[in-house]
Amino acid sequence: MLPDRYTVSNIKRALNNPRLLIEELERLPFTAHAMVQSGYASLNGYGEGDAVRLVEEDWDNLIVIDACRADLFEETMDTSRYDEYRRVVSIDSNTTPWSIKNFNGKELGDTVFVTGNPATSKTVPNDFHDFIEVWADPDAHDANSYTVPPDPVCDATRTAVEDYPDKRIVVHLVQPHAPFVPRPDLVYRTYWSEADRVGVDVGEPDTEPPNNVWEALEMGMVDRDDVWEGYRENLEYVMEHVHELLPDLPGKTVVTSDHGNMLGERTVSGRRVYGHPGGMRTRGLVEVPWAVVQHGDRKSIRDDGVHSEGSMESEIIDQRLAALGYVDE
Repeated sequence: MLPDRYTVSNIKRALNNPRLLIEELERLPFTAHAMVQSGYASLNGYGEGDAVRLVEEDWDNLIVIDACRADLFEETMDTSRYDEYRRVVSIDSNTTPWSIKNFNGKELGDTVFVTGNPATSKTVPNDFHDFIEVWADPDAHDANSYTVPPDPVCDATRTAVEDYPDKRIVVHLVQPHAPFVPRPDLVYRTYWSEADRVGVDVGEPDTEPPNNVWEALEMGMVDRDDVWEGYRENLEYVMEHVHELLPDLPGKTVVTSDHGNMLGERTVSGRRVYGHPGGMRTRGLVEVPWAVVQHGDRKSIRDDGVHSEGSMESEIIDQRLAALGYVDE
């Protein structure tokens, strides 16, 4: 069965554009398994068959920190503080397909989903016992970084734990996904209607200004080491809130991520990749942390049926996704 994107018009576009053809070849599972890494940071055999299926894993609470590479987590956090720690392989390299592949059609009447990320609202809002869209509350947004900070998501999670003591809880925090809250110099918002920006003074560029820090890095407007440091600071920022939340979560809690990011590492084709394009299986994109913490007795989980539904129009969701840099989704 070929993917839905393999239409006649798309195939013609790819044949007429070598870059598009290379990008698609890099996404194919048989290519990923057939290639040897050979010094490149890409295409090293991580097929979907290697990936964790989140709903099949053993946890009472699942904290998803968005866009966190395993190596970034290990460099930044003391992994010995957790009861268990390992790397796992994510099922996709972008939140939208990750959401669909993990949750779509699963009828998770034993699960409550608390999210600060609009991507899940667009894809799988009707697959849970309850679906709590923190991002949809205007008061939950930070006016300076144009994103949803951890506090309102953690507060909503504590309420969900009290309201649903017999349900699995999924918590989707936005950070360390860009925008980097502690680094306003690395925050861009040219995708907003007023087309202004915060941070680096780009002057009058000859090309279209960047929509996010990854595009700025690709354009050579910022240094890779500085971006990595901002990425790391954003992880420290969110994990401070996660560690405050953990004692309030009864049972077995897993901290993981949906995907990572590429900072210009080359694929086997020699192409440099930035950010997190969907369907691409590189180490920086699909190796994510899996940190386990247990507090008290395990929950007694009960399935009371699926009752969740999304509350926002698709256009509003797209606007909020744009504020996170998902310009083309």
